Amino acid sequence: MVSAERAIASYGSVFFAVIGTILVYLTCSGEDTDDGYLGGFNGDHLFSYHPFFMTLGMILFSIMALNSYSILPLTHKLQKLIHVLFHSLAIICFSIGLHFVVSNHNGNNPTSTYSANLFSLHSWCGLAAMVIYAQNFLMGFYSFITTIPKLSFVKRYMPSHLKLGIFSLCLSMAAVVSGITELKICSYAVDTADINPASHYSNDMSNGCKLLQGGGICVMCAVMLSLYALIPNKPSNRDDDEHEKEGNMETPLI
Repeated sequence: MVSAERAIASYGSVFFAVIGTILVYLTCSGEDTDDGYLGGFNGDHLFSYHPFFMTLGMILFSIMALNSYSILPLTHKLQKLIHVLFHSLAIICFSIGLHFVVSNHNGNNPTSTYSANLFSLHSWCGLAAMVIYAQNFLMGFYSFITTIPKLSFVKRYMPSHLKLGIFSLCLSMAAVVSGITELKICSYAVDTADINPASHYSNDMSNGCKLLQGGGICVMCAVMLSLYALIPNKPSNRDDDEHEKEGNMETPLI
């Protein structure tokens, strides 16, 4: 049974993930590049697809999958099915996002210029998140969906499955936030010492920047709330005994 605090954290996490993804979508779909938008979803601005699909997959769908056991009042089998479905959608989305950024760096952009791949902390965080995510998905599918492994193996793997899921979620947040800082759409010139930064936010900061920074803040809130909901408290011996009696060892959080 999920506690009220964890249920609230799960609902809050999904809420912030949805809002964050919407804000990133608005930034990517906007066509006014002079106002900080990324140019819209079209053949001339393939890069615009990258932040949106990465946020959609690695944050929104991932968090929906992670919290499916907490927020859906369904049978365990249906919760597990939805859990797998959202993880599958997440992998599809970040594969699409990766394709578009590599294509953009390799000359498919308005100026036909080339850029390096996998050179920044952002790219390494994103790659690490995707590798851990995919590995954990495959091992989770093998352990909890198929009937191949023995129950003893499933019980031993459960803690690793949970920890790897948390690792990939934290790396996904790092990739999103570092990717926002790399875009450089929020910079503006100042003529004097900037002793009151907030005075520039209304007029000097672009609208695209405001939306994207808001999206980044929402992503961080979503991930922190998910961590609160997912990281288990240390159970008592009595809780362990009851868990064994219920035979619920196949119920993964991630």
